[in-house]
Amino acid sequence: MEIFWNKNPQLIAELSKVKTIMKNTIGHPDSFVRDPIFQMIEAGGKMLRPSLLILSSKFGNYDSKRVLPVAAAIELLHTATLIHDDIIDNSRIRRGIETIQSKIGKDAAVYSGDYIIARSFMLINEQYDENMIKNLSKKISQICVGELKQYRFRYNSDISIYDYIKIVSAKTAALFSLSMYIGAYLGGIEEKTTRLFGLTGLRAGIAYQIIDDCLDYCGTDATILKSSHNDLKQGFYTLPLICALRNDKKGTLKSLLDTSNFSGDAVYKIYNIVVEKNGIHDAKRIAEKYTEKAYDALRRLPECESRATLDHILNALLDRQY
Repeated sequence: MEIFWNKNPQLIAELSKVKTIMKNTIGHPDSFVRDPIFQMIEAGGKMLRPSLLILSSKFGNYDSKRVLPVAAAIELLHTATLIHDDIIDNSRIRRGIETIQSKIGKDAAVYSGDYIIARSFMLINEQYDENMIKNLSKKISQICVGELKQYRFRYNSDISIYDYIKIVSAKTAALFSLSMYIGAYLGGIEEKTTRLFGLTGLRAGIAYQIIDDCLDYCGTDATILKSSHNDLKQGFYTLPLICALRNDKKGTLKSLLDTSNFSGDAVYKIYNIVVEKNGIHDAKRIAEKYTEKAYDALRRLPECESRATLDHILNALLDRQY
């Protein structure tokens, strides 16, 4: 976290408080329940969603006592989705450490994720209005639908760019959008402008997921701090592969996908074709387009220090190695 936010020490301090709230919310006397979740929280991650929420709230009347618990709840929800993703993907590594499903088993990991979701809603329910609960519930539903849509297209080489964008808009970008929307809402910003924050987050979230999917092809377990090439091995065809399929006029890649057993050699061949057919290059160009769309929305927000920080974040999300 500190590496990603090293130019904003104040935000690092606030995110440290968010982590403390997360741990206090999760705290349980049974170490079997508590310790694996604590280890995942301590391992960190970029803490993007709480950061976006905090920065958005600072466009208005910032109240840390109201904002930080919501930021913690959002990050807890994100953490729960990661635990469930790791179960589905059979991932061994997350944030540079062993995943909960690998450490204590899939069944226990499912309950760990469910426990976190329940605790995050309890945190929100204690002191916030009904509108907050409705928004969180709606976005969690969107995330689940996005995951189901992704599963529907599993091993389907006919998936289109449009299908992919619809999936990532729900499963990833929805929480980015919610973070910025709720941050602005907590800052007391008018509804019309608050929706503009949500739009900025949605577009930034799409670009973020595209780059994440590119890193799954060109990164390693060590550089991206999680299991690489997992999407492909699980039959989830992401944008670099979709772009390569579109560029492969002879159909070599489609034929390989439709007959592959996704062993080590097959994955290596698919990877090489994706690179050769400019799949990663074209996917990154699309990420740049969505980042520019996010900038378009961001520039319509009031000028302030937080806007400058958000501007930096959008650029940093494109140029990252994890």
